[in-house]
Amino acid sequence: DLMQPLDWIVILVYSAVSLALGLAFTKKASEGIESYFASGRKLSWWLAGTSMAATAFSSDTPLLVTGMVRSRGIWGNWEIWALSISTMFAVFFFSKLWKRSGVLTEVEFVELRYSGKAAAFLRGFKAIYWGILYNAFIMGAWPMTGLAKVMQETAGWGKAESIFFCVALTAVYSCLSGFWGVILTDLFQFVVAMAGAVLLAVYAVQAAGGIETIVEKLKDTDKLLFIPPA
Repeated sequence: DLMQPLDWIVILVYSAVSLALGLAFTKKASEGIESYFASGRKLSWWLAGTSMAATAFSSDTPLLVTGMVRSRGIWGNWEIWALSISTMFAVFFFSKLWKRSGVLTEVEFVELRYSGKAAAFLRGFKAIYWGILYNAFIMGAWPMTGLAKVMQETAGWGKAESIFFCVALTAVYSCLSGFWGVILTDLFQFVVAMAGAVLLAVYAVQAAGGIETIVEKLKDTDKLLFIPPA
């Protein structure tokens, strides 16, 4: 069923709070380039970590995870869980070295680490590959595809309307408020997303007849295995 008036009110309040949180840090972001791109280097580790988790909790993630569990089982999540190894190295090892270097961007780090024409070429390559091919097409296309599917089913919107609404909303507060606005908005959105995920899980299990019923129906399959079958 399409969303009802109460659902639209919730969406509007959510969007308004997200926009307000971002715009509240517009003045702080204008203090300088470090404040805009790196929060003045005063961002706490738990805020940065929550922002990373919220970014991974985008519109495409529930669809991706649902598809993997449906086709493979619980063990299919190792495709995502495996990333925790590199992420933990980044949090506890690489992040300290990155902060000590004093750089703001990854291409700036390339110039610090390497020199000469090789560094210039690598900087240009990373700018094109990561900035356009990876971030815009891969990381940008997946969430937009997931978003379009969700909005088509719940709001009756087309793909173009869904993309325009969310891109416009996020572009306004992220461009005007800098990294602080993005981080605080991510924190709010993460809390809402987690609360919604927990409620959805509770209602979904109840609709399926309870945990015991689910386990009974799947006991003769490999869908409940935590370790991939040999």
